[in-house]
Amino acid sequence: MKRKIYVVHNSIWNHGGESLSDKPFSDTADTYYDFELNGVFLHDVQTSSYVDEMEIEEPIPDHIFIVVERYTDGDTFGTSFGHGSIEGACHTIEEAQEIKAAIERDEKVHDGTFKSWHGSNVWQGYFNDLESVEIISTPILP
Repeated sequence: MKRKIYVVHNSIWNHGGESLSDKPFSDTADTYYDFELNGVFLHDVQTSSYVDEMEIEEPIPDHIFIVVERYTDGDTFGTSFGHGSIEGACHTIEEAQEIKAAIERDEKVHDGTFKSWHGSNVWQGYFNDLESVEIISTPILP
């Protein structure tokens, strides 16, 4: 049987580098994101952060392994680095490592072996690129 969990996360951004044109600095500077995992809960939470609702198999473990894709995005006006996207919640580190390896293989060979749980690979696009895949061990809070 599956049970819902709620993964709470946030991204904080800042600009770096120098302006590349006479437009306002914020329009042309690269942006850097710092991804923060704020907690994993068994109940929905009211927060100003992002909440991803996921399902995992019971029994619910004390600790869970969250797989996070970090990627670059952008457009013709600038680039932003360090975006974070929750890819999965796993009972074991081995399961999380399998997902991480599948993501990294797909990024390198683009053979379609891995399909994201949210329907698209957010790091694949004209301006997008996978930076890294992280595994975060965290307790599940009641």
